[in-house]
Amino acid sequence: IFFRSRARASRGPSAGQGSLLCGLRAMRADRWICSCACILGLGLTAAAQEDKRKFPGPEEQPSVKDPKVGVAGVLKWSKERLATAQEAYGQTGFTRMKSPAAWDNEVVYYVMVDRFANGDMNNDMKNVPAFQVDQLSSGLPEGSPWGYYLSDMSMIDPGFGSRELFRQVVKEAHDKGIRVVLDVITNMGKSQDLKYTEAPSIDETTACVEAAENMYWNYSYTPNETYYNQSWLDWGTQMPPYMMDQTFFQRCGVQANYRPKGKLFSTLPKVYNDSGATGFDAGLLWPEAFSAPDPLPDFATMNKNWQELYTNMMMYWIAFADIDGLRLDAVKYVSADYVAYISTHVRLFAKTLGKDNFFVTGEILSPGDVPFAYTYLGQGPEPMKAACSENPGCMGLVGDCCPTQGGLRLKCCFDVSSRSSVVPKRVSDMWTELSAHEHELGSPGPAMPTFYPTDDHSYMRDVARGVANASAWWTDSHWNLSMSNNKDLLIRQKAEPTWTWQMVDSQDLPRVLQVAGQGDDIWRLIPALTWMFTWYGSPALYYGIEQGLNGQCGKFDEHILDAPLEQIHLDCFKGTDDALKRQDMFTGGPWLLRSAIPQVNKSAMISGGMMQAGAPNWCEEPLLNRDPTQNQVFRDTRALGRIRRSCRMLGTIPAMRAQDADPKVLAYWKFPEDVTSPGPSCALVILDYKPTPSNDYVIHVPSASSPYVHVLEPAALGANFTVGQKFVDLLHPDRTAIVQADGVLKVDAAAPTRNSG
Repeated sequence: IFFRSRARASRGPSAGQGSLLCGLRAMRADRWICSCACILGLGLTAAAQEDKRKFPGPEEQPSVKDPKVGVAGVLKWSKERLATAQEAYGQTGFTRMKSPAAWDNEVVYYVMVDRFANGDMNNDMKNVPAFQVDQLSSGLPEGSPWGYYLSDMSMIDPGFGSRELFRQVVKEAHDKGIRVVLDVITNMGKSQDLKYTEAPSIDETTACVEAAENMYWNYSYTPNETYYNQSWLDWGTQMPPYMMDQTFFQRCGVQANYRPKGKLFSTLPKVYNDSGATGFDAGLLWPEAFSAPDPLPDFATMNKNWQELYTNMMMYWIAFADIDGLRLDAVKYVSADYVAYISTHVRLFAKTLGKDNFFVTGEILSPGDVPFAYTYLGQGPEPMKAACSENPGCMGLVGDCCPTQGGLRLKCCFDVSSRSSVVPKRVSDMWTELSAHEHELGSPGPAMPTFYPTDDHSYMRDVARGVANASAWWTDSHWNLSMSNNKDLLIRQKAEPTWTWQMVDSQDLPRVLQVAGQGDDIWRLIPALTWMFTWYGSPALYYGIEQGLNGQCGKFDEHILDAPLEQIHLDCFKGTDDALKRQDMFTGGPWLLRSAIPQVNKSAMISGGMMQAGAPNWCEEPLLNRDPTQNQVFRDTRALGRIRRSCRMLGTIPAMRAQDADPKVLAYWKFPEDVTSPGPSCALVILDYKPTPSNDYVIHVPSASSPYVHVLEPAALGANFTVGQKFVDLLHPDRTAIVQADGVLKVDAAAPTRNSG
């Protein structure tokens, strides 16, 4: 990463000023999704102790089935809990952490809590299904040991700890400048014995889905509304009493049963017809997208009572534990009115607690991931404006025709003709309702501030794996259009494109290094990490990426029973099982997969028993190798974090390609949004995807005569680059580059000592 400084150097944050977002996600048992287990890898104390002061225990939950309570009583209870939570937090004497002015310069560390650390081994067996307990004692269990749903929004999973312990972890994180964002499930709930009284048939599911879609698009909400052919749930014995209301659940049946006009849902196009309705849209929102041996019923996200209850339960964790943001999971499976309601009200509530910029993002993975993505974002589904078609094929921005900002010319890529956005009736009604709060919210409006630009992520993963050419980032028409659409949608909706999370590993994707024969190729991983830190948005580090975790199977415990061992070998061979994306990261864990770091890889072992006691203190944990002489990935990740915090331009949108001659090299210039601001005037990023990086590069200096489309006004370029001017590589300070008379930046021939991008 080469920087060219101005006369006055930029001042980066001092040690301890920055924030780290910890996305907490639990994927085991069937309770909720908060946890205290992220304590070990975040530089906190080795084990937070339970707060010994007296606080109210788990409150008695009202029964919605009690005629004296009903839905109104449950909603009243959910509001009263907020006041109780605020009072409890006040009694701790803790000071609430304020939001940052903006989230575009944060570094995210994404933790899957029960795989990341095991702070208390005494609670490991809590919430493990009874049928798996015996199997765990003698071998690996059959069936999934994780539950992707929530069953009680008022509790912390006892297998992870208590509410008070979770609050203490958040407090200790805040003391170290670390903010905490919770990953929350929005679309479905479950208890272990919840089931349909009679499973819906194909015809019943299809009729129910089509009726719900019709109401979504064409009718305003009416209290106590029901849909044609909704089925009934049997609550069993473990469902929280406040959730046992049929109207809180959609009850259409599983997605596989949805057959519009006799067609399979999976064969439907992701397009809308002239009326705006779409069979694909309906198949995402109303049937159950996930199903285990038992159903995982979807919430009735159009139901206003459920919207209020769910939102109140999320606001509780802001009041009680002082969390800093929410990641809304599975947004593509819920209605946009529900998302807008949650996003607006949690941010308004957080403002009353001093968090003026509470973070919200959601799992929409690109504009093509869900029809009508614009209904979920920013200022909402306003009519799209015409845009100019200057410089077709460039990677620029769509908006008003070529506006300028601080010397930057934000050029348009393609024409967007004027047309009215197609908007469901429920969504337009919700936007009308929420418009009363617009002045309180300010930017980015009532809906989600941002989403995931996964087209960018996917192409970078392909480059790292050798499937795509790095230099084609700018020229491949398919990917170029897809990546442009990500930014364009966020900009058009007046959302926050620089708040996106850029990641190359995640809980839903195989590790970058999981491809057979590439598990030790650190040279593939480090340039991909460098891209995360130098592209727009925030770099999001999925736990263990800094330790070179590669999702590949290593040694096997000889005590694993034959049948489970055979299945594990098959899963390892196929390389597609979710377990390979979610390995343990602590000594004694039963699912320790391989790493590209030799010292970490020594611990790889798939064992046949429960977690072993006596795990080392995190300071000595071999799976948290922080020795810069042994772990190049950790060393460079830490350096990239420091560079990113010192130079905000790395997270901004303006970017320009710098060369495309070498198919294994991606090179681009980054510029500040305001070229008159103090600090470095530009940065050059060179990502070299080869085992041995090149000794030299030929880079075109941005200018009016540059062979590439540029995003700077010529006047802003001319005075910034002079012959003989020197650039310094921040990752290799002994390496420089010189501006030559022909307008080329010549990087010296001294090869870097490591391939860090």
